[in-house]
Amino acid sequence: MRDLFLALFCAVALGSSALRAEPALITEPSTLVYPDFWHTPLGLHRGSPKLLKLMLGDKVHFDDPAGVACTRMKEHGEQSPQITAFGVNSGSGQIVYNPDMTSLAVFGEEGSGDGHFLQPVGVACLPDGRVAVADSGNHRIVQLLFSHGALRWVGSFGTRGAGPGQFEGPRWVALDSQGRLYVSDTGNNRVQVFSWEGLFLYSFGADQRRNNSLYAPQAIAVVDPQEPYAAEPSGAIYVVDQFHGRIQKFDLNGRFLAQATPSDTGRTLAYFDGLALDYFNNVWVADRGNHQIHKFDQHLQYIDSWGSEGEDDGHLESPRGLAIYRHYGQVLVLEKESSQYFWIGADIKDVRFSRLEQPSGVQLRIDYRLTEQANVDCWVESLDREMLTPLVEHKRQHEGLQTLLWDGNLPSGYRIPTGTYYLVFQAEASYSSATYFKREMRKRFVVK
Repeated sequence: MRDLFLALFCAVALGSSALRAEPALITEPSTLVYPDFWHTPLGLHRGSPKLLKLMLGDKVHFDDPAGVACTRMKEHGEQSPQITAFGVNSGSGQIVYNPDMTSLAVFGEEGSGDGHFLQPVGVACLPDGRVAVADSGNHRIVQLLFSHGALRWVGSFGTRGAGPGQFEGPRWVALDSQGRLYVSDTGNNRVQVFSWEGLFLYSFGADQRRNNSLYAPQAIAVVDPQEPYAAEPSGAIYVVDQFHGRIQKFDLNGRFLAQATPSDTGRTLAYFDGLALDYFNNVWVADRGNHQIHKFDQHLQYIDSWGSEGEDDGHLESPRGLAIYRHYGQVLVLEKESSQYFWIGADIKDVRFSRLEQPSGVQLRIDYRLTEQANVDCWVESLDREMLTPLVEHKRQHEGLQTLLWDGNLPSGYRIPTGTYYLVFQAEASYSSATYFKREMRKRFVVK
């Protein structure tokens, strides 16, 4: 039963001896999908208070969970299927993590000395074992090292104040691939950047007269040009601010580039919390207020939202921590009293039909939107499920808006008779859940 810890922090990988001949078809919303049985312990993809008690007894309870981070540690070897995850139990001043494939461990307790935390929030990690924690109540950044299956204290830096290297309630922290630390210095309305050793490099955001100003910055995510698991990264810093009401994008010098607000998602209000980036540099954010995960592209153009309030599959309860293992697109979400494990999937949205009058005759225009880069098939079939003509055959398409044009002819050269038909889409993500799941959508339309 010790393997049940995997359902809490989901330290699993995509590699498996169980091979699937064809991807499983799914008909539900699939921007995020649950892994199949063979990629979870006993088919579990959700942690719970009961599972946590089973693993750690009374040492740990869900107590205001906050940030989560994950990576594949180099010390486990290139072929290891294990992902190591670190979750912050803010209310208890603890870091919960998995030393190996069969156990959970706890580091820290409430306090202000070495090995102690006071209301920690954000956590970040690197494959070489370096772990950073935003120890908000102690106004400092804590440096830890994961080695031989255990966390140990390395040091800390920072004191309370407004000068370089000082903090006022730092809430979140990010690490780039080179080990630079990016800290949301919340009370000072700025981001500070340091070397791993704590050497101050630069800051931005505190000058409210400039267009790169920040107000109460929270979650932070970063990608640098050397990141090995990112598609053509140019380098960017993403920050949630305005009391969880805005996401901003900056370059690595702190220059403002773009922003997103709740209205971009079609909502009046949101409570943006944890941030994470995937392989294609898409931006994912937990929305504690609407019990959802939102997805934006790297320019902060809205793509999709997933989830609704509830405790069953397909639902979220006050999500806050969010982490993505960029190499394979595995997603961890910490909620109020649980955790969930997902893969990134591809969904088909907003399918619309329109008629175009062309000199060559009437054409059917089909518009739709993909939430992820995917291999797409599309065909027309009769109501009794007989395929009549293919329109797209396993074509790689980028996320975003897509358009198909069909002249209404069948492979025989004859026009399709008047009547009611199905347009069938299948989309298989090119990343993460690729080869395991394929989204299928069927849409009725009428030919007159």
